[in-house]
Amino acid sequence: SEDAGIADIVVTAQRREENLQDIPLSITAVTGAELRENDIRDITRLEQYVPGLRIARSGAAARPAIRGVFTEAIQANSDPRIGFYIDEIYQSRLQQTTGAFVDLERVEVQKGPQGTLFGRNSLGGNIALTSAAPRDEFDFGIAGIYGNYDRTKLEGFVNVPVSEGVAFRLAGALDRHDPQLKSLVDDRASIGDLDYQFVRGSL
Repeated sequence: SEDAGIADIVVTAQRREENLQDIPLSITAVTGAELRENDIRDITRLEQYVPGLRIARSGAAARPAIRGVFTEAIQANSDPRIGFYIDEIYQSRLQQTTGAFVDLERVEVQKGPQGTLFGRNSLGGNIALTSAAPRDEFDFGIAGIYGNYDRTKLEGFVNVPVSEGVAFRLAGALDRHDPQLKSLVDDRASIGDLDYQFVRGSL
């Protein structure tokens, strides 16, 4: 059929918008729809979808590894070896990488040294998140998940055009579930629970 083939995916791995198929770089791009369908809700689940990417955790910090290059030191004065960007804004500390994936247009994993275009701290590559941008048409959506450990997740967005060339988009989510390991003595010692709320507005 005429619709057969690979759909165009626009990425910004070279600091400009280009078709993924035209870029001479090793990149895995995950669309927002794929993130939702595979329940990739944060960076720790991204490794299940991206070849060559591994994610370790040390407390609140994620330690991504791309092609065997990873960050050993996670102290406040240590620099990562994998760059992490949210809407082209560099996140300098590993604790900033564990936020929720909410209403994203795509996630790009750029493999190999990226110092020419992205500077220091990208020896192993980059992980770049791009939020869904406001558009000149009214749109909204809501999704929910219910699972084991009494997991309840709600996520939604609304996009409202204000005037020609100006639009507002509001996205929010909440996700919570019971601990996977409960203490019989002290509820605060239970581990594996989840409870977060998220909201983002963009104009």
